[in-house]
Amino acid sequence: MRGKRYDEVAPILSRICSVCSVAHSLTSLKATENAFAVRVSPQTEFFRELLYRGESIESHAPHLFLLAAPDYLNYPSATAMASDKPAAVLLGLRLLCPRPGEP
Repeated sequence: MRGKRYDEVAPILSRICSVCSVAHSLTSLKATENAFAVRVSPQTEFFRELLYRGESIESHAPHLFLLAAPDYLNYPSATAMASDKPAAVLLGLRLLCPRPGEP
């Protein structure tokens, strides 16, 4: 990050990992704010915490349906499980890629 402006850090660091981009972004924002002695409002802290928890749900739910469930149910993969339990696999996939207009 040497040579980068302070406002370039968070967008760059958010790309370290696609699964936890929010965590990297928020951590770099907090470090930048600490460096400049910036204090954010309680509302900002609340919304950041909400964003962080949403990222956690977003990454853990597909893991449960598409990676862990096949293991627990003795399938070699989600693809193999789909023939017997299509609803579970479809739910996991929709958590990863919702259809347009779905929350």
